[in-house]
Amino acid sequence: MARALALRSLGSAAVVVAVLCWTGAAVADDQAGAAPHHIGYHTGTLQFPSPGVLVASLGAEYLPSVSNDLAGVQGEILRAPTMELQLGLSEHAMFEVTWPAFNRLRVHLNQDQPPLRRRVGPVSTDWGDVTIPTLLCLHPDPGL
Repeated sequence: MARALALRSLGSAAVVVAVLCWTGAAVADDQAGAAPHHIGYHTGTLQFPSPGVLVASLGAEYLPSVSNDLAGVQGEILRAPTMELQLGLSEHAMFEVTWPAFNRLRVHLNQDQPPLRRRVGPVSTDWGDVTIPTLLCLHPDPGL
């Protein structure tokens, strides 16, 4: 019963994200001078959407080499699906919601005496945390 409820909730969230992506793409097509690429494709950079524009991104992350010193482990992590919503508030401010829904850590190295005193097995799985920040650019890059 609980599993069916969790799957139903995840399915509902996926439908909402798909509708938001479709709506955002339609709005972006209507705007003159829109960027040639979806802002969600620019990983590793912090780009603010235009004021009033909502950007929805859905994807997955795979990091082949990660470490957690507190847990005393090294390994590889897969996060899927990852969801992100960005709402431009002004030219230098945005509201954001991110959620790596499911995390799977495959442990390659485990310290003998981890600082938390709890050993992690060969695979660790967990639900991701929802992060809800408001981002401000206090000193814009002069090249922008």
